[in-house]
Formats: sequence, C-alpha cells, structure tokens
Amino acid sequence: WLKLFMPQAGSSLVCKRVLRRRPFNMTSFCLVICSFLSAGLAPVATAHRTLSDIAEVLDIDSQMSALVEILLQNEDVEMKSDDEKLFGSGCRWPAALHSRYTGEHEVGKGATACVYLATDMEGKTVAVKLAKSANKLEKWREECQNMQKLHLSACASGPNALSLMETYVPTCLEVGGTQNDPYYVMHAAGSQRISKAAKAKEGKGALSTADQIKIFSQFVAALYALHSVGWGHNDLHGGNVVLQGSRLSLIDFGSLRTYSSSKTQGSKRDGNRLWEHTAKLAKCGKASLWQKKASNDVLQQHADNLKQCLRNKWSVDEAFISDLDIVLQADIGGEQNQHMTELFQNKFVQDHLPDLDNQFQWLAAETCQPIKGSIA
Repeated sequence: WLKLFMPQAGSSLVCKRVLRRRPFNMTSFCLVICSFLSAGLAPVATAHRTLSDIAEVLDIDSQMSALVEILLQNEDVEMKSDDEKLFGSGCRWPAALHSRYTGEHEVGKGATACVYLATDMEGKTVAVKLAKSANKLEKWREECQNMQKLHLSACASGPNALSLMETYVPTCLEVGGTQNDPYYVMHAAGSQRISKAAKAKEGKGALSTADQIKIFSQFVAALYALHSVGWGHNDLHGGNVVLQGSRLSLIDFGSLRTYSSSKTQGSKRDGNRLWEHTAKLAKCGKASLWQKKASNDVLQQHADNLKQCLRNKWSVDEAFISDLDIVLQADIGGEQNQHMTELFQNKFVQDHLPDLDNQFQWLAAETCQPIKGSIA
C-alpha cells in the first residue's frame, strides 16, 4: 500500500490516493489519471497532514510528482474538513460499463471522485472517473465535449488531420450514467512528464540525442495538429506534455481556446513553451531558454544561442534553422500566427517523426461518428 497526500496552496491536504500492487503497469498512466481527476476533486483542509508525506512518496516513485501537480492545478474550490462527511466513502462501478470494459480496478480516490483503470474491447487501457457525490453529470458532459471537439474538428478537416490528432491527443470517449452515479471515460496516456525527462542525467535515464530530436519533432507535430484545425492548448507546462518512452502526447485541455483567441504572450503561448522545452531537451543551457520577463533584446540573444546549440548538438541544417527562426521571431514579437506549419513541414522534422499510430482513435474517418463510446 502506498499512501499519497497531495497539498495545494491554502490547504495542507487535498486528497488521499491508494495504489495496490497489480500486474498492470500502473505508472504508465499516472499523468493522464491525475489530469482526469483534477476537475472532480475538491481540497479538504486538515492540519495534521503535512508536506513531509509528499517527500516519502516521491522517494518511492518519483514519477508521482507530475501526478500531484496535474491533479490539483485547476482546483479552486476549498472545503472545510467537516464537509468531508457530505461525500460518499467510495465509488461503485456502473453496471452499464460491464459489457464494454473489463479488468476495472481503482487507482485514485479524492474527496468527490474516484478513478479506475479498465480495458476496452480492443485491449486498450482507459481511465474511468466516477463520482462520490451527485450532480456531476452535466459538468462532466461539458468537459467531455471540450475534449471531443478537437477530434471532431480534425475529422472535419480530413483523414490526415484526424490521424495526427489521434496520434498525439487523447480524448473523452463517453459520459453517461445518472445524476447520482455518473461516469466519464477517456483514453489513458503518458508515464513521464517532458520536464522530468529533459532533466535526466547520463546513466540515470538521460535521453539520447536521437530521442531528443524525435520528441521535439512530435511536439511540433502535436502543436500543428491543434493549430491547423483552429485550436490552441495554452497551458503546455512540463506536466501537460507527457511521454511513453519516446512517444509524446498532450493532455489537460482545461485552458483550450480557439487558435484566433489563444494567448500570444507569456507562458501560456504554445510557441514559447515549445522554445522552452526544446532548449531543455537539448540541454542548451539557461542562456538559450525563453524567459517570461526578459526584454526582446535578451530573448533575441537567447534565440540565437538556441539555434547555435541545435547546430552543434543536433546537426541541423540551415533550412531547419530558418523555419525555427520564424517561430522564434513570432514568439518574441507576440504574433497571433505561431507558424507551426512551416516548422512541421520542414524536412528535418518530417525525417525524425515516428509513424502515426492512431493510438487515441475514437472516430471513423469516413463518417466522423464514434467507433467506440459516444458523442457527449
């Protein structure tokens, strides 16, 4: 048994998570599970549990740190400890899901929701969120719709756009049940955040140069998948870009906006986060990073340093440098157009992309109707 206590600013305890030993590889899906829980868990403040509980857990499984961050990042509803009695002590697996998912087992529990992992009829793992309190159905349906519209937009744009979305962006598969017992099913994805992978040192899981380039190229492709069909992520911190080995996915679309209304400045700009994560992946140093409060002159010097670093470490050609510079200059200038198309189409990026695997398939390309689950 492993107990995990997750604090948030303003409260010393948010929820308790219990993991059981199972033959299933639980850490393969920690990140998306926690992002998934974030909308359903409310913090419960109790004074006798402290940050020291976190340190003990992180010593056992360092990958849990990303889980903690994503789980709590969107919560702004605080409860007093006395309110905990208003919620049920557990969740019930819905009878409606028995025919579609098997092997269900609980992997996370908070004040108002639980998360299970299960296997669908194709043998793929899904995460299922269940409520411990009533009146979640409409809220969860709205959240599901926000995720599903990414795949629906891509399908409307054509099979190539849909394949990209299905490769890099998990989605909600269905929401159902009753007001008292709703459920929310989505793809499971990711085992490690990109920020942790980039920090790994030689002999301790450091990425090879080939994997750095492969991950960068997929990041560009994932952003192109969103931007090209009219959407921006707007919150690509190091916990929302996740890896399974060297395969990349984007998660947590709570800050999703249309591309035309997406953030153009600061850490919410997708292009700025691409710059930041690229410099860290290639270990180019602080003088190559995008920095939030830096002047344009400083950012220009950092952009020049990044380009030189990639010439040296990744052996990129000048055609790549030219297309990357278009993105960097747009970042510095805060342009609405983030220019992922040019970078995605660059030969260096295309040459280092793995084959599309459609791991997050939900719709039939011919009809844009679900092949599993339902439209919320």
